Amino acid sequence: MKILSRCLWLCGVGMVLALPVAARAVGGGDLERGREVYRQFCRACHGDAGDGKGPAAELLNTPPRDFQRAVFKFRSTPSGHLPTREDLERTIAFGIPKTAMPSWKSLPTRDIRAVADFIRSFSPRWVSEPPVSAVPLPKTPGDIASQAAVLRGEEAYRAAGCWECHGGPAGKGAEGGAYPWGEGPKAAELRDDQGRPSSAYDLRGDYFKGGSRPEDIFRTLTTGMDGTPMPSYADSLSERQRWDLVAYLISLGR
Repeated sequence: MKILSRCLWLCGVGMVLALPVAARAVGGGDLERGREVYRQFCRACHGDAGDGKGPAAELLNTPPRDFQRAVFKFRSTPSGHLPTREDLERTIAFGIPKTAMPSWKSLPTRDIRAVADFIRSFSPRWVSEPPVSAVPLPKTPGDIASQAAVLRGEEAYRAAGCWECHGGPAGKGAEGGAYPWGEGPKAAELRDDQGRPSSAYDLRGDYFKGGSRPEDIFRTLTTGMDGTPMPSYADSLSERQRWDLVAYLISLGR
């Protein structure tokens, strides 16, 4: 709460933001309104230039998103592509658990949409790259909570090498159980796409950063988390294997 309070205070005392260079090209929505919302609620962490270097950024364990690079973890689109506008709105509204990014769902829908458009105006990627549709999400299998699905999912967890970063029981066969959750044998060497240390998520928590519904977890496994060591499993695991892996992850104490 102290960090958030300082962020909000810092947001309200700086210079008035000018519209980014790419604003006109991106177009759409109420960019002037988006600028004002960004100035009030976002700039302290994400910076005047949207580069993730706001005055409160140094207080945060997880670096704020650099909107100029336009590399986003939480998307419904294939790996390597920009998120949809709806993806940005969802992250703004619900926040990111276990980070300093709070939920802003108390804001009017108009403001959430406007600031999502303003964020898009920071990077020329939104102008130069054609929009990509969200990956279709198949219907959640009816046996997602069955023991059979969980056991198959544990096998997929082992086969896909998830334990090498996240650790856990599935790694016992290869490493004798030497690595606790969140500290698999490769965890210490994980880096993001800018060379910064990147930690493996403790899968026993009560929620996932990209959403904890079965379909949310399936989407993350399918699209990956761009900019992090977490890859897409769209090509390496079948649809059924990904659903079974979802079943196993849900079984880990949630």
